[in-house]
Amino acid sequence: IIVGMKKEYSVEVATLTDQMNVKWADSGLSLKNGRRMMTNDSPLKLEEGIVKFRYDDGVEILVEGPAKFSLGRSDLFLEYGRIYSWVSKSGVGFSVQTPTSKFVDLGTEFAVQADLNGSAELHVVKGKVQLFAKLNDGSKTSQLVTENKAVRYDANRGTVQNIAVEKEIFVRTINSSSSSVWRGQEHLSLPDIIAGGDGFGTGD
Repeated sequence: IIVGMKKEYSVEVATLTDQMNVKWADSGLSLKNGRRMMTNDSPLKLEEGIVKFRYDDGVEILVEGPAKFSLGRSDLFLEYGRIYSWVSKSGVGFSVQTPTSKFVDLGTEFAVQADLNGSAELHVVKGKVQLFAKLNDGSKTSQLVTENKAVRYDANRGTVQNIAVEKEIFVRTINSSSSSVWRGQEHLSLPDIIAGGDGFGTGD
């Protein structure tokens, strides 16, 4: 019998479903589509490109480099970078955590940008998200952010302020087979299609 030791078990939580133009900080790291992701995997440092994960409860996450992150059972820790998420009904409660703040899903489609200095932005495209952050007086704040709203947490000042929601700066979906990237644009570009693109800027 071993006393005083707690063993943490690794659990499969998600699958890498697609990726484009990926460059990992660890040159020896090569993750193929279909790779099962574990809860105790070391933090992943994505220097360039975009990766897409699907959690087993249906939550889908796109991570855009440069970013450093790790996957948990029903959450994602984002040290820095950008992510976009779709949360399924069974995944309600999924959270994105940064070093200074936490965003808890309440049935949504939302994006988070985490900066190196600890500041973070939350952009809610659909549904609503609960924000938790620490204020400059040491107290904690909680704010409900609803559809088509966005907030920025300033880690240096310890303040939360409303900002304009940006719907087209975060990658929402990718398709490596057609080299397409969609950031929520509502209009197609005919010149881009003529140039061999998909209408979203992928042509030459």
